[in-house]
Amino acid sequence: MEKKIKPTFETPSEWLQNNRKELAKYAGEWIAFTNTGVIAHDKNGKILAKKAREITLDFVFKFVHPLEIPRIIRTLKNNKWVPDYLIGLSTSSHSDKFSMLVDSGADISIIPQFVGEDLGLKIDENDYIDKAEGVNGAVDYIIKNLTLTIDGHVFKAPVGWVLTDGVDDILLGREVVFDIFDVEFKQTKQLIVFKKNVDIEDEV
Repeated sequence: MEKKIKPTFETPSEWLQNNRKELAKYAGEWIAFTNTGVIAHDKNGKILAKKAREITLDFVFKFVHPLEIPRIIRTLKNNKWVPDYLIGLSTSSHSDKFSMLVDSGADISIIPQFVGEDLGLKIDENDYIDKAEGVNGAVDYIIKNLTLTIDGHVFKAPVGWVLTDGVDDILLGREVVFDIFDVEFKQTKQLIVFKKNVDIEDEV
């Protein structure tokens, strides 16, 4: 019998776009993936990061939310498109790549506790700890200015760093991002297009 050759992909984003069905086995977990597939997974993001870095330093983080997994209910097949996009997040001390949910309904971007810690964020005496109401109750967060990279364009934007443990939401909100880019959601093609405004220069 002829052995099937697995298709190769040039980027992690391309792998994800073509292999979303494989995510079902990781529902409720963080995964680290490359252009060849998932290299590590764990319910705990900190543990996941450690596992992944023992394999390679070039990977993408993603939380696989159970609601994004396709399900079959009776004869109705429900394939839900998750509008996520590869985003680089960095501070002066560290940088990582994440598959973030692009949420046009969110004012600011949000990262969970372990992501902020992994990026080297600290609570400063001038930071104001605020509260936000979510599905699972109130969470504490502070605003930090991070460097974001989208399609090679680099800029700074405010990001809400959630301080409450157990929150896995990681999303890209409108503030600054939607000023710099015209963002188009093409649901039928399961595609997001970031078109940069020509009158805004990248930060050096």
